[in-house]
Amino acid sequence: MKTKFNAFGMCFDWRVLVGLVAIGIAIAILAPQLTLSALPLLLLAACPLSMFLMMVMMNRMDKDSTPAPSHRSASHLPASTLLNRDVQLAQLREHLQQLQTQHEAIAHQINTLEQSEQRSSSSSSLKADRHLKE
Repeated sequence: MKTKFNAFGMCFDWRVLVGLVAIGIAIAILAPQLTLSALPLLLLAACPLSMFLMMVMMNRMDKDSTPAPSHRSASHLPASTLLNRDVQLAQLREHLQQLQTQHEAIAHQINTLEQSEQRSSSSSSLKADRHLKE
């Protein structure tokens, strides 16, 4: 569902616009003498309120998509988490081992490429030397 409305090169959230229109109608009904003085304020409020609502929605989406990391110490963790400490340590050690294996494989690939590059550059320089001698 589209939540933004573009007008005059600005982006507005449709919920803010609906709310401001409702406030404007309420002012026109309840205090008609204030309608003309409230209109500019409602128009000015549209942009910051839209930005605020969009920021709140983005923040909510970020919190829903990724759980916040816990910065608490082990003494503040619930007992169920402390029981899982050994399991977590085992998983982290296994992950570290996998990363070390990947690191070694990448280092080996780099060395292989560098050695093949050195061989090709030395062989091309030998060919150039032979060509010059002929």
